[in-house]
Amino acid sequence: MKAFLLSRLNNFSAKPAAVVILIVLAAILHSGTSINGGFYADDYVQRAFYQGSQRLEEKGLLDGIEQHSFSAFISNQFNFFNPATDNYQALKEFGLLPWWTGEEAMLHFFRPLAGVTHYIDYRFWPDNSHLMHFISLLWYLAGLVMVYYLYRQLQVGKSIALLALLLMILDQSVFQVVTWIASRSMLMVIVIGFFTVYAYHRSLADKRWYLVALLGLLASLLSAEGAIGICAYLGAYMFTLDQRPWGRRIVHILPFALLTIGWHQAYQAAGFGAYGVDFYLDPAREPATFFERALYRLPGNFFELASGVDFFSGQVRPDIRDGYFAVLGVLSFAGFLWLLWPQLKADRTLRFFLVGSCFALVPGLTIALAPRVMILPNIGFAVVLATVMVSSMKKLYHGGKGFFAGAVFYYAVLMHIVMAAGLAVYMTGNMVQSAIQEEAPRGHVELGVDDYAGKRLVIVNSLKPFWLAFVGHQLDYNDQALPQSLRVLSSSYYPLTLTRQSENTLVLEGHPALQLDSEPVTDLTGKPALHFIYLTQQLMGLVRAQRDAWQAGSDYAFPEMTISVEKLYQGKPQTLRLVLHKPLSDYRWVYWDMQEKAYVPLALPAVGDSIELEGVFAP
Repeated sequence: MKAFLLSRLNNFSAKPAAVVILIVLAAILHSGTSINGGFYADDYVQRAFYQGSQRLEEKGLLDGIEQHSFSAFISNQFNFFNPATDNYQALKEFGLLPWWTGEEAMLHFFRPLAGVTHYIDYRFWPDNSHLMHFISLLWYLAGLVMVYYLYRQLQVGKSIALLALLLMILDQSVFQVVTWIASRSMLMVIVIGFFTVYAYHRSLADKRWYLVALLGLLASLLSAEGAIGICAYLGAYMFTLDQRPWGRRIVHILPFALLTIGWHQAYQAAGFGAYGVDFYLDPAREPATFFERALYRLPGNFFELASGVDFFSGQVRPDIRDGYFAVLGVLSFAGFLWLLWPQLKADRTLRFFLVGSCFALVPGLTIALAPRVMILPNIGFAVVLATVMVSSMKKLYHGGKGFFAGAVFYYAVLMHIVMAAGLAVYMTGNMVQSAIQEEAPRGHVELGVDDYAGKRLVIVNSLKPFWLAFVGHQLDYNDQALPQSLRVLSSSYYPLTLTRQSENTLVLEGHPALQLDSEPVTDLTGKPALHFIYLTQQLMGLVRAQRDAWQAGSDYAFPEMTISVEKLYQGKPQTLRLVLHKPLSDYRWVYWDMQEKAYVPLALPAVGDSIELEGVFAP
């Protein structure tokens, strides 16, 4: 099999149009978004920030956002919630921010270059999501071309470069980016960022490229914060490919380091960033927490990178992901070093791509779910993996190394090529099929009741409470009615008991508690290894940090109800008291039904009675 695949690879590499064929393949495999991608999550918010909406404005959700304004759009395009913004209180009162949001929680990013491309989208074709996805696809294809060109400029052999490009095209982390219009910023980082690496490479021999590289890094940082990963590759270049005396190397890279530090300081001084949450972590603000996370996440992320499981790693049980993945990461890294050591000593380019991919994993530690930024380390690791695969096909390894290389080869063919290609075909085919057969408009929201317009909609438990952060804008886009408010009380992690104590007073009790942040309430050992609810748990960290301690007796007052935390279980809310402020006819109650897998109407129990709601896990 290896000999056959090697001959096919060599024959393919001899074709002048080989890279064009791969680019066309990438376009086909990721064409589904252009056919039926539609808007998703952040996209609804960004469109509303530019287009405006009478219904959203009446709710105060667009307060402080100047519609059709270029400067306002650039500043607020990635403003999910910020206590300094006029619409913050309205987000809490309407319920797009859950009641358990931390007091200092903020998510407000500044990506002006990406913002320019989206401003053009919403200025000239605001309802044509197909074209927006197509533009993102062009950025992705341009990124592939740029990376392949960098491979060849750094003297990567053509067969290895083409195989690495194929691995990139099939990389599952790509689906986290190309299917989402608002994630175009990361695609821009690939194009601009790796052009920056190329310019840096050229600048060693031609000083005219030095300013180009500096401007390229700045443009990358102004496209997305993930461009810090490009700094990782520049650092790797200094350690591996730059063979000048160390003093000259440091002087050469120092302006790039100062530019990055200056950008970060200006970014924070202007009031942008992620604060008071667990999903994003700023190393400059919380260095101790960052280094603690690095101890297990860094080797774990390397395992995800090498094994190709990053696409679904968020649904892996936390103790497995943070424990076993870390051990497997150390073992797999040691295995690659052992296998490649002679080649690494002889080939500086191979060293560059291995070190660059490892360095590029570090920025991924700042986010709870790394797949969205895993595409950057994958660009370097694809060369490493392709080198092992080609060397194995050529039978360059013997004995124990030959066995290990063979295992890596067959696993890579199965996981990184066959299964990844199958996933790409499935996702694209599913989008095409849904475009043909879909009856309801794409993005249509089902909230369990039809008569919620102008009512106080209360969702007792939700499998995806984080999704409700976008639902108001999504309802508005799909011309669906908006409720007067939308309040989610808890996640669907554990069973709940809802008791009616009086006409307008209810008590919600979790068994053993309510899962409202990213720290699991109970030991999950013995629970299923894979489950969507683990992803929900991590996403709880989007609005609240662990250090924001819960206090029994604390009250959260809203126009329609006051939520009081009555009792804690191991520091987490266990019992809530709900005091309703409006007539019962103003409310509509729903819950997430585990059997129906949908929101369904909930009839409140009679005074003195209780109802039990099933959770994903029993206590």
